[in-house]
Amino acid sequence: MNLIEYRRKMALQEREIAEYKWLKSEQKGYDIGAEQAILDWSGNGEAIRFNETYQSHKGDIMIKCNTTCGEGRCGAESLEGMPTYIKTCILEISSIHQLLEDGE
Repeated sequence: MNLIEYRRKMALQEREIAEYKWLKSEQKGYDIGAEQAILDWSGNGEAIRFNETYQSHKGDIMIKCNTTCGEGRCGAESLEGMPTYIKTCILEISSIHQLLEDGE
């Protein structure tokens, strides 16, 4: 995996975690925080699912990312409410779900 592919994967993963954080915070009625979201997401099988679906669809993901944002742009944006070390993808979350075919 080269640096661009690594950044692309991390950017998409971070979007998935941000969505997970939002959903769990809504369910609980308070902000669970980025660190808790990362720990929960990593420990409940979501990370494994993400890695499997990313590997299955990385060709389509690469094409979509390159045509939408340009090669190497992944990681250029920070999501509001997430720690500054988390950089993310600017694609709509529905586009990410469609690329990953994860049914969400």
